[in-house]
Amino acid sequence: MANKNKPMTTYVAFLRGIGGTDTKIKMQVLIEAFEGMGFRNVKTVIASGNVIFDAEPSGEADLERIIEKALPDAVGFGADTIVYTFDELQRMARSSPLRDIKATPKIRPFVTFLKEIPKSMPKFSGKGFKLLGRKGRAVFSTVDLSAAATPDLMGLLDRQYGKKTTTRSWMTIEKILQKT
Repeated sequence: MANKNKPMTTYVAFLRGIGGTDTKIKMQVLIEAFEGMGFRNVKTVIASGNVIFDAEPSGEADLERIIEKALPDAVGFGADTIVYTFDELQRMARSSPLRDIKATPKIRPFVTFLKEIPKSMPKFSGKGFKLLGRKGRAVFSTVDLSAAATPDLMGLLDRQYGKKTTTRSWMTIEKILQKT
């Protein structure tokens, strides 16, 4: 896929469910899987399925299909994948309603990535959750850990958008942006 003479774009792939009981994987194996798909300069951030890589400019949906098709053979299981360009993630961080919210022992900021731009805003009905907004294919929220838990938030979002989503703490996004 990668031609050394062609311009490259940096992407970030968010894989759903990596690190769970049935989906534990060494990050080196994930790096090798992405390199086997022809991607370059592959790095992982935290052992939860965050992969930074370079590829020839392509549509995110095309890259998602390539990764999702290759993962079962490469690592032994599949994972829904959502891809953003690194530039798009940087723009999101600059304009995110989470940029000024600091994680505390009580409050945790999250971003949920969606495969497509939703037709409507999510409707939250959970105690301890606060919806802060949506930008493109991302939904921003906080969880008050004294009243709810992160899996509860993820369950609400799954019911709203289906399971083709993945959620990350805002701290993880900040670490990804510092990685390149």
